[in-house]
Amino acid sequence: MADESVRELVIGNGIPSRAHFGTPTAIQYPECAKLASARNRHVAITEFMEWIDGQKLFLCESWPTGEGYDQTHRRHDNLIFDFLGIDQAKLETERRAMLDAAGEYGGHTL
Repeated sequence: MADESVRELVIGNGIPSRAHFGTPTAIQYPECAKLASARNRHVAITEFMEWIDGQKLFLCESWPTGEGYDQTHRRHDNLIFDFLGIDQAKLETERRAMLDAAGEYGGHTL
């Protein structure tokens, strides 16, 4: 189904079809769609970050003065989402919207 028909389906009557229920579209859930399309990159980067940890290597951030470095305390998942351009707050909002939409349909498969 082309994007136009998905848009018509979702915006037109608001009820997703069986083929699209639970499948994030860029129109309904842009951050979820971004994450889904970047899945392979996300997995590869996560595995690399875990390997870095296993090697006892650390990521560092420069001091504001630029004269030294300290180990970063930013979580790996935050760094990865930032790199992939995914807004975690919007992603969580979209995930909750999907769950709410599933509840509106009484948990039935459409």
